[in-house]
Amino acid sequence: MEIKHFSFSANFNQKLICGEKSILSLPSIVSDIGNKVLLVTTNSFTLNPLYKEILSNFQRKKIKVFEIINSGEPSVDFVDYVVENYSSENINVVVAIGGGSAIDTAKAISAMLPLKESVMFYLEGVGNKRHPGIKVPFIAIPTTAGTGAEATKNAVISRIGKDGFKKSLRHENFIPDIAILDPTLIKSCPPHVRVASGMDALTQLIETYVATNSNVLTDALCEKAFNLAGKSFKRYIFNQNPSDDDHYSMLLIAYFSGLALSNSGLGTVHGFASVIGGYYPIPHGIVCAKLIYEVTKKNISKLSEININSNVLDKYAKIGMLISDNFNLSIKEGLESLLSFLLEIKNGYTFPSFKEYGIKKEEFEKIASSTSNKNNPVELTKDELIEILSSC
Repeated sequence: MEIKHFSFSANFNQKLICGEKSILSLPSIVSDIGNKVLLVTTNSFTLNPLYKEILSNFQRKKIKVFEIINSGEPSVDFVDYVVENYSSENINVVVAIGGGSAIDTAKAISAMLPLKESVMFYLEGVGNKRHPGIKVPFIAIPTTAGTGAEATKNAVISRIGKDGFKKSLRHENFIPDIAILDPTLIKSCPPHVRVASGMDALTQLIETYVATNSNVLTDALCEKAFNLAGKSFKRYIFNQNPSDDDHYSMLLIAYFSGLALSNSGLGTVHGFASVIGGYYPIPHGIVCAKLIYEVTKKNISKLSEININSNVLDKYAKIGMLISDNFNLSIKEGLESLLSFLLEIKNGYTFPSFKEYGIKKEEFEKIASSTSNKNNPVELTKDELIEILSSC
């Protein structure tokens, strides 16, 4: 094993709370910080009976709540609007209750409230300023099992269009101070949300595990998550009578994926997603779902051809073993197990085509030219990237 595998630094939430109805601890947690909370949530969660109970408890503790309803992907305009309108309110804590979009939106708001500037100035590859890392205390509560944003140090912000982008606002201090994982919150997710968010988490785990910057810590997180996925993943995302254990497992799968990617890196699927998500209004999880099988198959094929890093092939095979809970498989059988698992999911749900989101074949070269291979275990050429897009 390479020495660099043991050389790393890592960052985590200050506190993690996991348990059924644990969201009800939120008002007490907030009251220990201050009496003004900016609450970023979604329309769907406002319909949950727990929402009214939380608001009532806030009121009982004399905490003033500023409610922000997030819809769609986090955008420069939305973050700037909230910061401009609430920066004078002396907010003590920002809370996000929602999927990855709500959490990333709130994460950016908590980071920009003290600066009172446009988030555009601080986005990687877009802005020209470095964020000092100060923020309003931030609590993240996921209502989907997907992005792992409750564990990450970056907020992905989009501007969609011809010259659009999907870039990160990033600093180690932006990791949510507190994350609350409540399995009751993901039980009501509709099927398309379960599949898209779940495939995002699975993609993050696979890409992080084989990333060039993977380390002994991220490997441990991913391996445990793959084992949980083998038992619960398909049952949950396809809504096949998932048990309480399955709901806990899916929250941990997503959380571990966020921790792992924050302390390692991602691969070509997320390179694609960053570009495609900036040009077209396509959900991030759908991009992952459509590409992870094809990218994994291409990586395995090319690694087998060049035969220079068998360690990565071993890791791909180990994913298949962990998911199948069978460690008697050969390397070849482990690889086949992984690809079979991904293909079964791909064939088990009818995903919208790229064409339905306005993505045309003549634009594949432009997408491929802008797609990063950073941290991917093998370099893929532009022609190979176009081939992957075409196969989807």
